Amino acid sequence: MDDKVERKSLAVQVADRIEQAIRSGQWGDRLPGNRMLAERYGVNRKTCVAAMELLEQRGLVGGAEVGKCREILPAESRPDSGKASRGRLLILRPASSPLNLEDENLLRSFQEAWEATRGGVAWERVDFERYRNPKVPLEKLIERHNAAALVLYVPLHTWGEVACERLPSFQVGGTHGNSKKFSMCSFAINQGIEAVARHLSQLGHRRILVPIDSISGGFREAFVDGLARGLGEAPEEGTVEDLCPRFPEPVPEVWRSYWEKAFRRIRPTAVVVTEDVHLLSLYGFCAHHGIRIPADVSVISINYERHFEWCQPRPTMLRFPNRKALTYFKEWLSGGLRPIGKHFLEMNLIEGESVGRARTGG
Repeated sequence: MDDKVERKSLAVQVADRIEQAIRSGQWGDRLPGNRMLAERYGVNRKTCVAAMELLEQRGLVGGAEVGKCREILPAESRPDSGKASRGRLLILRPASSPLNLEDENLLRSFQEAWEATRGGVAWERVDFERYRNPKVPLEKLIERHNAAALVLYVPLHTWGEVACERLPSFQVGGTHGNSKKFSMCSFAINQGIEAVARHLSQLGHRRILVPIDSISGGFREAFVDGLARGLGEAPEEGTVEDLCPRFPEPVPEVWRSYWEKAFRRIRPTAVVVTEDVHLLSLYGFCAHHGIRIPADVSVISINYERHFEWCQPRPTMLRFPNRKALTYFKEWLSGGLRPIGKHFLEMNLIEGESVGRARTGG
């Protein structure tokens, strides 16, 4: 049972009061002006303007028009007042790996947007890979939290498909199917790897190591495809698949042995990692073995972490456009949780000091 006191901003409280008045039929086709509403509820005009924006997101009033009061939308065009439009949002995230600060900030921004317009939010860690058929465990989670809608962070496609059939759902990353009920924001991993590989290839890198962990295993084909396209031709030795070995055990000591084997076999001039902990592991391995970054090996992370700006050398990273993702989430909210389709966003390259020209010889 959730016994936490729900704290609402003044604008949310005003929006709730006005919504009650609208639903009770207190006003006709339009609301009074902001100044009149501000006097009525004892707040300043800016608070009233913020409350109007919340009511617009809830689908209760029309957009702002110069010199006109806000139009009250007809009852039949408003979002349903039941569980699809109000109630608790349940955020599901993988149990197998910690969220980095960027990812947590994105999900927290979703939480704040939901709390400002609809209700409470609950979080659950889920082992997505454990269940071949997620229907039963998902139903238990929904019942436990009395959820009205779902956000799934990098789930398997089976979870996403079952979720969007059960409740309005918004997915961030992960694998996905072909359901028309999807609302999703992600980036195409093959395009990201292709862009990074092309950038490295232009600097003379041909032996680019891209380790695949347990979470990324379902995307291996996309990694291989992106790397092949970025290189433009076969690597100097072996195949592109050889450059994408599996590092399945998420254990620090085991990853040290993985690096040793991969560096001995592939002799990479560049490494692309997908998680912040992988970058830490690689930097530690290189420091221990006297491998200089970027003189001996270039490094790029496709997962941005602000704290890594403190590293020496500062790593080059790809950053997911969180603001754009939040814009799509708010579009989903303001549209009454109706599906908005799949949106693949382009990652931003944050230049660092960890990339240089490929070393010659050996």
